Amino acid sequence: MSRIPFVSLARALPARVDDWVNPIVVKELRQAVRGRTAAAMLSFFLFVETATLGFALLRSQLLSEASGGALGEGTRAFSILLGVLLGTAFLFVPVATWFRMTSERNDQNLDLLFVTTLTPGEIASGKLLAGGFLTLWLFSASLPFLTFTYFLRGVDFFTVLVLLSIGYLGVLAATQVALLAATVPGTKVFRALVALLALWGVVTIATLTIASSIALLSSGAMVLFVSRDARIAAVVMLATFTSLFAVARVLTTACLTPQVANRARPVRLTFSVIWVLALGGSYALALLASDGEVFAVGLWGTYAILALTLLAAASERDRLGPRVLREVPAGARRLLAFPFFSGAASGLSWSVLVAALTTLFGTFARAYLPTRGTDDVERALVAGPGVLAYILCYALTGRFLRERFLGNRVSEGHTWVISLLLAVAASVLPVLVGVFGLSAHEQPRSLFPWLVLNPFSVLDAQHAPVYVTIGATLALLSVFPKIRWFLAKVREFRKPGDAA
Repeated sequence: MSRIPFVSLARALPARVDDWVNPIVVKELRQAVRGRTAAAMLSFFLFVETATLGFALLRSQLLSEASGGALGEGTRAFSILLGVLLGTAFLFVPVATWFRMTSERNDQNLDLLFVTTLTPGEIASGKLLAGGFLTLWLFSASLPFLTFTYFLRGVDFFTVLVLLSIGYLGVLAATQVALLAATVPGTKVFRALVALLALWGVVTIATLTIASSIALLSSGAMVLFVSRDARIAAVVMLATFTSLFAVARVLTTACLTPQVANRARPVRLTFSVIWVLALGGSYALALLASDGEVFAVGLWGTYAILALTLLAAASERDRLGPRVLREVPAGARRLLAFPFFSGAASGLSWSVLVAALTTLFGTFARAYLPTRGTDDVERALVAGPGVLAYILCYALTGRFLRERFLGNRVSEGHTWVISLLLAVAASVLPVLVGVFGLSAHEQPRSLFPWLVLNPFSVLDAQHAPVYVTIGATLALLSVFPKIRWFLAKVREFRKPGDAA
């Protein structure tokens, strides 16, 4: 009997399903169910939902005597119930996920994250799935109340489904942001600042989710099939959400990965894919909308991300361990793989290469753009590389100062702090000298020389060529002493034992 394929499959299926289940999800959900916080929150949530729906029914009954008085009561009740649901989910799930991850990542329990056989990706996925199941638990509890508003008229099932999907994705994105904030390493002060930044991100996601839900509720989800502008806006928002979610997801995995591993490769591969899709998508939308300003927004977004990656690359380690070098491919693929590995030289080469390709693509693509918005594209292609030139100068200068004078006081991973402080000081101090050293009538025409060290001085259209030239000169002066160091890192980038 056991030789029958169906019987054998039926007996082996539970064991296979048990292997597929992430143990992090089981642990998190078990602790959530056993705790009193989730039960108390759910009881209060159901009480508010019941009271809201009861008030809506009472108001509908009172308005039913007037002709058409209750036609919009379903929309009103649904918007209130949805607001209560999203507010509770955004308040409870990300905070619970952040608290659980922070408690496990403290100094007393940090070893538990590394003695397990689970990979960093499985740990991050388990935490996120646990938050997703908690969100689904809240949504399923409120679904009877939301569905009942259909009988009050004013809302259809398709709109309910679309709005619940938007709300669920928004809560999931906020949970991923909280999870990333909980995994970022650093001192307590730095992690507190990251937590505040994550709180701002969660509030922003919640505000955008609720605002878009209210706007779509007023017009109805069927507008997506009628209006081309609505479809374009929905595609852009979905693509932006997916990109930010992917970045937060891969950064979370990188933060959980030990430092001796090549944790920069998945991050740069993800950024490369998003860069190609974002730049190509913004150019396609610019052609579709006959407005070059859309492509200019894509260029500015790319340059802004590259400015951050330059600062991060300057803070990476200088030497690669045997574990990372064993993954280096052989032959010509070695140089192609160099920008996608950990290390300061690899990170800087990736950022500079992507910046050059972005500018090159924008220069050739500008000729095929419509006339409208072309000036914005030209301004982005001039000012964007100018800002990156300044940032590259300050990133390399900050690394030089740390290596030469602050090596014993500042760790390699905090080089970006020195670079950032250096950029702020070089931008603010000359301006203060110019303001206090010039009279009021001389400042408007004589202040611009004091802005030559400010990275954002290239945004001044009148003196942009001067500032870009100065920025490029500063970048070359900071890169020239590092050429020998960079070539040495390229020669060392090979498997242990391979001939040089």
